[in-house]
Amino acid sequence: MGTTGSVASGKDENIEMNIADEAPMLENQRSMKRHNSQPQAVSLFNQLKLRPKQHADGNMRQSSSLRSSASFDPNFPTAQINPVTNAGNNQAESTHQIRHDYELQKVTMDQEIQNLRRKEQKLETENNRLRAELQALNKQCQRLRTERDAALSSSHEATERAIALEQDREKIQRQFKIFRETKEGEIQSLLQAKRQLESNFHRMEAQGMAMIDDHNFTAPDNNNLLNLHSAYGEWWAAPESEITSLFDSCTQIRSRYHQLDQQKSSKQLMDVTSLSSEAWMTSSNNLSNFLPISNVFEEHGRNVLRVYISTTPDCVNDVTALLRHHLLKKLEILCNYEGYFLNIVHFSGSSDYEKFEPKSCEEGAKKMLKIEKDIRFAISTCDLFVSFIGTNLGSFTEVEFDEGFVKRDGKRSTFFCLRSNQTPPTSQNSPTTQQTNNNNINNKLLRHKITKQSSKQNMFYNSTEDACKFVLIQIVKAVRLIFGIKTSLQIDDKSNVMSLKIEGSETISCIDEIPIDEILEQQQENISIRSISPSNQQPVGFDKCYDRLDEVVTSPGPVPPLLVSGSNGSGKTLLLSSWAHKLRSRRPDVIVLQHHVTGCNSLDAEPVIIFRRLLSQLIRHLPVGTLPPLRSYATYDVIRLKETLPRWLEQLSARLDNRVVLVIDSLDLVKDAPIHFQWLLDPLHVGVRVIISVSVDNCAEIWRNWPTLHLEPFSVNSVRQLIQKSHSDVDIPLQMRNEVISQCRTSTTYHPLYVALLCAVARSVCTNESDESVWLAALRTRDVVELYRLILREIESASENRQHRNQLKLILQFIVCSRDGLAETELLTFVQTQWSKLYAHLRKLLLLMVLKEEAGFYRPHNSEIATILYDLFVTNKTHQRKFLNIMATEMRSYYDKYQATPRTMHVLPWLLHQLDERDSLYDVIYSPQLLHLMYTRGRINEVVSVLNYLNEEKLSTSKLYHDNIRKLETTNTSSDDVMMMQIANMYASLGRFDAELGLMEEAVSSLQKSLEIREIILDPDHPSVADSLHYLASVYAQWNKFNTAESLFRHALELVEGTVGRDHLRVAQELASLIRIIRKSGKVDIVESLQIRMMRVYQKNGTLTATGLERLRKRTLTLEELTVEEDSLEIAKALNDLAVMNHMQKNFDNAESFFLRSLNMRRKLLGENHLEVAQSFYNLALVNAEQKKLKSAIESMQKALDIRQRANSGCNDDVIISTMKGLALLHKKSKDRNGASRLYAKIVDYQKQLLGERNPIYANALLNQAVCESQNGNLDTALPLYEKALEIYRSCHGDDSQQASHTLRNIAVLLYQKGDHEKAALAYKKSVKNEQIAACGKSPW
Repeated sequence: MGTTGSVASGKDENIEMNIADEAPMLENQRSMKRHNSQPQAVSLFNQLKLRPKQHADGNMRQSSSLRSSASFDPNFPTAQINPVTNAGNNQAESTHQIRHDYELQKVTMDQEIQNLRRKEQKLETENNRLRAELQALNKQCQRLRTERDAALSSSHEATERAIALEQDREKIQRQFKIFRETKEGEIQSLLQAKRQLESNFHRMEAQGMAMIDDHNFTAPDNNNLLNLHSAYGEWWAAPESEITSLFDSCTQIRSRYHQLDQQKSSKQLMDVTSLSSEAWMTSSNNLSNFLPISNVFEEHGRNVLRVYISTTPDCVNDVTALLRHHLLKKLEILCNYEGYFLNIVHFSGSSDYEKFEPKSCEEGAKKMLKIEKDIRFAISTCDLFVSFIGTNLGSFTEVEFDEGFVKRDGKRSTFFCLRSNQTPPTSQNSPTTQQTNNNNINNKLLRHKITKQSSKQNMFYNSTEDACKFVLIQIVKAVRLIFGIKTSLQIDDKSNVMSLKIEGSETISCIDEIPIDEILEQQQENISIRSISPSNQQPVGFDKCYDRLDEVVTSPGPVPPLLVSGSNGSGKTLLLSSWAHKLRSRRPDVIVLQHHVTGCNSLDAEPVIIFRRLLSQLIRHLPVGTLPPLRSYATYDVIRLKETLPRWLEQLSARLDNRVVLVIDSLDLVKDAPIHFQWLLDPLHVGVRVIISVSVDNCAEIWRNWPTLHLEPFSVNSVRQLIQKSHSDVDIPLQMRNEVISQCRTSTTYHPLYVALLCAVARSVCTNESDESVWLAALRTRDVVELYRLILREIESASENRQHRNQLKLILQFIVCSRDGLAETELLTFVQTQWSKLYAHLRKLLLLMVLKEEAGFYRPHNSEIATILYDLFVTNKTHQRKFLNIMATEMRSYYDKYQATPRTMHVLPWLLHQLDERDSLYDVIYSPQLLHLMYTRGRINEVVSVLNYLNEEKLSTSKLYHDNIRKLETTNTSSDDVMMMQIANMYASLGRFDAELGLMEEAVSSLQKSLEIREIILDPDHPSVADSLHYLASVYAQWNKFNTAESLFRHALELVEGTVGRDHLRVAQELASLIRIIRKSGKVDIVESLQIRMMRVYQKNGTLTATGLERLRKRTLTLEELTVEEDSLEIAKALNDLAVMNHMQKNFDNAESFFLRSLNMRRKLLGENHLEVAQSFYNLALVNAEQKKLKSAIESMQKALDIRQRANSGCNDDVIISTMKGLALLHKKSKDRNGASRLYAKIVDYQKQLLGERNPIYANALLNQAVCESQNGNLDTALPLYEKALEIYRSCHGDDSQQASHTLRNIAVLLYQKGDHEKAALAYKKSVKNEQIAACGKSPW
């Protein structure tokens, strides 16, 4: 069957094998095994038997493979093959059949292999083609992706270029507008000067030359009035909706302030009223920022009045009756309605206080000492101390007397209610006879001390009603004096029933420029006051920081914002507040606008509030009579506000030629701060400086490129200074001080907050508040977190029992979950505790810097402890929601009972918003009372935010508010006048709110309704009607209905003039509004006369704003009623305050009378050498100087100086120097130049000792002495003084500074008087050249 032949095996010819096919068969076998496609052929092929093979050794072995015919052994014996049988035939047939099948299978497999190879080649070709296509597609995709990225990049670049071009265009427009307005103002001033010169020329031609006193600064000058009123016309010539011109020309402003600058630099002869500004800077307790005379009675941040009630065991029932008196509760609610807190603090509910029974002597001594500390702490925080003393003295009565009366030294009011009945009450547990005798003796001694030292503050009573009436009268007086609430206690003569009367206002009040929440202002003032308090006179470790901040202010040219960064607790707030105070003291010409953000949830973190506060501060520095229209800055639209503030900053700095410093603390806590303050990235005016502080972790990325002042950890010297300050009030052993220094080894232990905490722990150990083990454990801590956790564990372990610890945890939990702290009465309600327990916790938490008090609210001391308290006591959102729910429930209960108060208005909407309770929030936010409070306190933006959260529409919102007020009006069936006036106020607030929303028809409707109610309830000529007329006219002006607005403004002006006369500041406000409307109407012919009237009113009212004058008015009316009592230190302080207010209102005769009464009362009560007597002499001297009573003024000022010099330990050097300056100027005014020269020489010696010879303040003193010597004719003595002052000015301020130029000019005058004309001419030319260089250097960007 093959081509190569076959071989017969033995006799059987049928047995043959195709040797040539052996190899293909093997190959086929391997192929079939590889592909595993024909298992049957493989099995058949394996049936073939292999022949044995004879090897060289003669043995036969079976071959492992088939062999070809050539491989057969020729010597193989054929005889060895057995004969073939029938079975062999069958085998041959099967072999043949197998071979045949094999051949068929082989052919089939070959064909399949070929087919598979062809398919493989085809697939390979297809694969190569597809791979090539895929590569082409990948290249195309990559090309398209590259084109897409290029297109997007081009689009972004185009957008950025468009934005940049738009910003540049707006900037150029603003600069051109400023340039145009400046030139227009200069042209107008030149024309006005021309007209005035022509008028003077014609008058001189007709009447001849008149002599004028160049130094008569107090006489009215029509020239100044004309300049001022013309400037006013140029300031606000634009419509109210778009203010384009803010200030008059630079030449007018410079000429107006040139004399003031000369007085500050060369100290030439000036008005004595400027003396008070220096004394004002040294007074920490003042009436307002506008009063120049020191007033030591009123304190900043007073929104809480605390009254401590002390009692003996037999007078507990009297105190309980007082606490439950309905008039006291009514007075507390009245204070809450006005935004204040009246806290009646008492420990009478505590069992330990009423009857102290220690279990053991040692334990009793410790517990008694702790209760004494709690009592002393509580009394030290209170404003009034009232003590009920009966027959048996309590365990702590003498402690309360010592803290409440002896240690106060008349600083706060103290009253005693002494029970007349001397019979001791019977008791089952009566003391022993010896104890009774000792008690009686102590009682007699205490009563003797009380009657001897405070006879005018005692009241002997027999009945509880008499005691309650006496105490209520004193509390009502304190409420009127501190809060200014018009209320009084009336007693019916027939029934002897007491009632609380709320008095209405019958006088005209000024329109507030920008309403700001008073609580917020108090908190901001408290932050500033803490930086200048006696404990923080010189904050530690900030010397280099002060120098860096000063460089920002003094550096020439445009300066980018300075970023003050630091970790939590590094002292950023203290640094900025203390530096701002120092800057105001050293550089009165610098305008400082300041705002502090205290928390991310607090009110001061709202962008609208920040912009409005900064604008309100900026308005105070505007020249007299140049306030803009109210709508241009009183808006609540954050977009308009952030456009207005940068423009005003730029124009104020450019036109007044002063540095304007904007300081914002903790700006990173403001939500979306990079968006709202994006304008900080744009270049501001060359005179504007911006300083912001942020935390290192929360700083926005776009701010990181600014110049940065990073607060580094303390140095060893700073640690020593801080320990020394802590050692001043508590005696810390030397060993502990050394341990504090040795503990500070790393950056975390050199942290300012860590060092302050360690010192607080040391003080706590030294005063036996903590054990020695706490101090040892504190020395093992490594950072602030560990130390705070140790402090919290120590406070918690020091608790008496489990209930005490739970109360501590609740206090901390509620405070941490609150918006911005809680008041004491709120903590009492939420925690369900007593005053004694509450003050025990608060004393320890305040001492160890866990909590702090701001404006009557307790909050975490810093952000670091706030985070720790949250992690330890709240832990998660679920627990936080639980505490928020409790607070919301209590607040909602109070709201339902007493309606909206400023506190519920502040907290309740925020709580409901946090809890996402939309239904309750809907009911609360649509309260008309809440709307009125929000609008009058400058927080209507929160209402708008909540309405947006509830997806409400403007028109439906206005209608719903109107319907709710209408329901209140219809439910007032008794026609209560007080309720109807409240409804009228709600209508007025709603109308103004509608005007903000652009709903003019609704606004007019609401304001007309308010006007109708006031005219019906009061009288058409009542002062309150003028307010409604003013607001209604403003809406018509905004609606462009000028004729209607003009008639309403004229009607309001008539009512105001008929009530308060023609010189009230409110008259100037109405005239300003009327002038704007007349200008828009085109009636410019009558504008000039109205402007002259307006400017005369502004000049008579001085620099007071409307808000400042309103505070003065309310305070004056209150004090006038309180000064009819008997002599006391409180009445003396009230008289001093009343004199201050009359001084500011130019009522110098009344001011002199009140100052004399206050002076005589203080001399009688305090003696001749008290510092308060010196202050009264100083104030009296200023008033006498205003009255031209120079001899009396010199005598009073000399007495003030003598007292202050004798009491040098209690009076700092700045006050003494200020008094000496005032006395020198009075001598100069009275032509006693020799006396002035002697005083200036003493001032020079003082300043040299205090400041050194390279200080510009020392140079000022030299200049003052030189001017005085020049006026005395001692030119040779004056010249070295001038030259030395000039050298200091050049080294401190530069050769081209204003101080150096003015000194050169004085030297030129002196040389001219000496006859050295050439040197005089050179000095004068150099001074003029320096002024020109300085003027060129102040050009805008």
